[in-house]
Amino acid sequence: MKTAIAKHLAALILAGGAFAAPASASSAEKLPPVEKVSVEASESGLGFGFWANNRYSERVFDDFGRRPYERFGFFSWNSIERAPGQYDTRKIIEGVQLLHRLGTTPIISLNNISGPWFNRAKKSQIPAFYPQDITDQKTRAAGLRYIDRVIREVLEATGSLVVCFDYEMMWHCRPDTPEKQQLLHDWFLEAVAAARGAAAEIGLSEQLKIIPIVNGAVDTPTTLKLLNSPAENHTPARWLTDMVSVCDYLAIDSYDFDKEDPTNPEKTLRTLAFWIRNYSLGKPVLVTEFGYSTGVSYYPDYKTHYHATGTEEQQHDFYAALFPRLVEENRPGGLLNGQVRCFCLWMYSDISTKKSTPARENHFGMIRLDGSRKPSFELVHREIDAIESDPQSAPSRERARERLTDKQFGEGIAMRYGSGCDYDYLQFDTRECPAGTYTVTVKYAHPGALLIHSAGKWYRSTDEQRTHSLTVEVDGEGLQLYATGSRFPFEQRIEKIEWKRNNNTEKR
Repeated sequence: MKTAIAKHLAALILAGGAFAAPASASSAEKLPPVEKVSVEASESGLGFGFWANNRYSERVFDDFGRRPYERFGFFSWNSIERAPGQYDTRKIIEGVQLLHRLGTTPIISLNNISGPWFNRAKKSQIPAFYPQDITDQKTRAAGLRYIDRVIREVLEATGSLVVCFDYEMMWHCRPDTPEKQQLLHDWFLEAVAAARGAAAEIGLSEQLKIIPIVNGAVDTPTTLKLLNSPAENHTPARWLTDMVSVCDYLAIDSYDFDKEDPTNPEKTLRTLAFWIRNYSLGKPVLVTEFGYSTGVSYYPDYKTHYHATGTEEQQHDFYAALFPRLVEENRPGGLLNGQVRCFCLWMYSDISTKKSTPARENHFGMIRLDGSRKPSFELVHREIDAIESDPQSAPSRERARERLTDKQFGEGIAMRYGSGCDYDYLQFDTRECPAGTYTVTVKYAHPGALLIHSAGKWYRSTDEQRTHSLTVEVDGEGLQLYATGSRFPFEQRIEKIEWKRNNNTEKR
């Protein structure tokens, strides 16, 4: 095999020893110089993701490129265990696998026990064929079996998982009495132990990351009642710090803002800082949701008591003020103490009305229901690009770089994709390439997906196969190629790349 490939390798590009693509002169051209770059998660970086409405992940990729994170899915126990002992994890697995092929680390929620005995506004998550009480011996045993089975099946199929249990516990579980707090505490610790036990039995302990998600404006009596202490000189609630202690990160969903000054992010940052200071235990922090509703543009008399709300113009101005402050305050010593690794925006696009959701609640996106873009879209795009491309704030840092030679390509180029922040990519130097469109064909050793970034645009081929061809625009800014797959960490070997300039594609 090596001999056959070597026969087809053309002359070296003398500067640097890169190779020419194995093809006839009429069908393919010499590749530009290429380097293999390996990056790893930065201990001080900040990456951005979205809630992609559970079905727009590919549209998020097309608009905002490869995301390091995405908030995905609210899966309840009763939606997974439809009959006693029968578990349907297909939607979870399919969603996580797609996001892996898009180069993203998804963050999912398993909602297990929140229900009316905690919060009268919430429906039960427990399957109807079990006693509706997590303290019942039969129900509790069934719940732990369910956790074990779901974690086992999803991990085996996807290779890695970031998961929370009973998300936004301050609202969904509403543990406003010592009895509720102890109940939630005990169940959470048992659920985490069951999940970690399942991961250990299949040899994937390091690939399972568990988070608790806290939420709530910390200057409201409701939130402070749950924590049993004033916000100033706060004494952290032991029932909650115990839960954080068995997790890998602290996660925060925050919609808090200054109602008197709706474009000022100061209160938002101070809410995040409260949770980090009192409940992170020094662990990395994921802001798994923050959203700003433009409901006022559609319902001028709309007032909210619990989330950021304004007009489309105010949403734009709020984000314009927020992004620079996130970078500033996420440095060591800042309000966020350098601990925030992820910031996910709720949401990518507005949604249609659901029976359980008032229409005024459906306008958190940066894209309207008709597909047009709100004023915040371009701003958010520009700010994310700037933050993630700055070595001081980027979510990944370079670990290694090497110029590739024809010999290395003859042997095959080993590529790895571990997570949205830990991966290899190929960097092509296109400064000497005539601008225009090119067809890039990549042959893998085994099925996988292909992502390309070139001329400021992203391209994808997400069906897992051995050969991919993508037509891309090329200019002098370089081209990056990523080999991904459904299961992280993913290892691939590139056997051949062809590079063909299309006719009549010269940029004018």
